[in-house]
Amino acid sequence: MRYAVLYTSQTGNTRALAERIFHALPGEYTDLCDIADLMQIPRADCYFIGFPVHNHSCDREIRLLLSQLHDAQIAVFASCGLEPTQYYKSQIERIMLDWLPGSCRYRGMFLCQGKTTELYRTKVLQLIHRDAEQIKAVFNTGISHPDRSDLRSASAFVTSVVR
Repeated sequence: MRYAVLYTSQTGNTRALAERIFHALPGEYTDLCDIADLMQIPRADCYFIGFPVHNHSCDREIRLLLSQLHDAQIAVFASCGLEPTQYYKSQIERIMLDWLPGSCRYRGMFLCQGKTTELYRTKVLQLIHRDAEQIKAVFNTGISHPDRSDLRSASAFVTSVVR
């Protein structure tokens, strides 16, 4: 089987996950590409698509990429600034899946917390005055993410997709 790991990253969180996923994939036929450098979508049977979460979704680049994939298996991975709860993950998936063509087989999503920029933290804290201390605690936890545990979990996610 041929695999492609395609991702976009702004703070390095998603790139770290992409590299771990790339190295966890079996076989020789695997591509690792930052979408910013992508001239043409590599051919693959299974794509691992990575992105940072913005407003409970993926950005325009990822939505466009997803809409161009046909007759393939798709697994996604993402990093987010907030706590990666199951509810939050399901919201992201619901929005993201609207962009996936019906001919593709969705294989699941891996989501972990990641460090955020100071600008992002400031914006969120300005919008959410109540629970500000809780949000600050979540951001502080995210400073060390993705951590070794997240990367091991990303490898386990790969194993669950490719078996």
